[in-house]
Parts: sequence; C-alpha cells; structure tokens
Amino acid sequence: TTTDGWVGWTDLGEEMIGNPEAAWSTQGLEVFFHGLFNDELRHKTLTDSGWSPSQTTSNDLQGGLVGSPSPASWTGEKNVFFRNLGSPENSVIHRRWTASGWSDYISLNGVIIF
Repeated sequence: TTTDGWVGWTDLGEEMIGNPEAAWSTQGLEVFFHGLFNDELRHKTLTDSGWSPSQTTSNDLQGGLVGSPSPASWTGEKNVFFRNLGSPENSVIHRRWTASGWSDYISLNGVIIF
C-alpha cells in the first residue's frame, strides 16, 4: 500500500466470472469473486503486509453461486451474500467471518425471481 497516490495495476492471478466485489473490514480490503471453475465463491484480503493468502491465490469458500457476490462489513465482521447455485436453487445465502472463522452457509429462505 502507499500514501503517495495511485499505484500501477497488479495482476492477482485469478480467473473469474463477472465482476469482483470489495468491502473494507478491520483486517483490510476484502475482495470476493465468482471463480471461473466449479462456480466457487473466492476470497482474498489486502492488508498492509500484502495480499492474503498470496497475490496470485485465493481462498475457496466452497459456495456454488450464480452471478457476483455482494460483500458487506460492519462491527469488524466480514459478510458476503450470494445467489445459490445449489439447493434450493436461486436462494439467497449469507456467510460471515468473526474471530472464530467463517460461519456455515445461512439460507435467508427466499428465492430470487428474475
């Protein structure tokens, strides 16, 4: 990171479907995206020390999704919402990060009609 202004583009070494989505948390800049293979939910964090897990890899949060995820952050928690690819199809799923790690998938019991 820098305080002197914009820096050049950085290749993060990941292939994705759709657009990456980001939110700020107490850990840093949280980036979520729809991985190209297996429709997985992917995640990485930019801190003062650099990218985690690394610049060219990401964490597989193992969620089958449709479209792009929608992250949000409040009170130190990372949260991500997405449209489920699995059963029940097109339902809204929520997952959150706390000091204990990632929660299980929480269905919001709704179906997206489009």
